[in-house]
Amino acid sequence: MKKRQWLTYLRETKNLSQSQVASLVFIDRSYYTYIESGKRTPSLTIAKRISEVLGFHYSQFEIDRRPFEFVLESSPISLAISDIHSRYTWVHNPPEGLDPISSLGKTDSELFRIEGVRELIDIKEGVLLEEFAINKVINIAFEGISISFNVLAKPLYIKNMEMVGISTILTKA
Repeated sequence: MKKRQWLTYLRETKNLSQSQVASLVFIDRSYYTYIESGKRTPSLTIAKRISEVLGFHYSQFEIDRRPFEFVLESSPISLAISDIHSRYTWVHNPPEGLDPISSLGKTDSELFRIEGVRELIDIKEGVLLEEFAINKVINIAFEGISISFNVLAKPLYIKNMEMVGISTILTKA
């Protein structure tokens, strides 16, 4: 887990030490250090006390733990990663009706039998073949309603510059 830099920043702007914050919220300094470093998530009661002392809303701890869920919930943005065979390995905030877990290991042609998906498949095949990003607006029909999506697909490389898949962002246009 990443260090909670925002928490350190808030504490430092109030000119408080970790020991002082811990004392004000009635916890041990070492426990507060774990919270600030991201190694521990405080209980709701402790989160509220810390938020009162440092001046933020206690829900920030939950947002910090699951930022994608909070930012993308009900948004028109879907993110996905596919391997070099175009099988999904990670899907976040998929279009309505697509389960992110049951889509793992499957291709678009296995998941969708709808108009417009061929263009999405072509984009991904182009990325795999040419090894460069493609950004294109396509139309996909869901239950007879055509929806425009801006698709950004680009190669996904590991450290030695070996292409291992495709990252895809779909945004309702």
